[in-house]
Amino acid sequence: MSRDWVLVVPAYFRLLAGLGFKAGVGLEGSKSNPENGGESEAETQFLVRFGAGWELELGRRFTLTPEVNLDLVSGSVTWVRS
Repeated sequence: MSRDWVLVVPAYFRLLAGLGFKAGVGLEGSKSNPENGGESEAETQFLVRFGAGWELELGRRFTLTPEVNLDLVSGSVTWVRS
């Protein structure tokens, strides 16, 4: 299956200056790859996401926040970097 889209509603927790953690719930949409020319099936599953990131201030108005996230979907684990 290929991951087509993810929708997460996160809550952010800032513990130290710049260091933040998040947790959220959401949905993941995916399509199965058909074998022998059959039709693909769309599927939507419940998702739980945990993550951490570091905010780097770029002047007064902008931040750059590299993050790493862990998605739990139907017993499988996916690491997401952004």
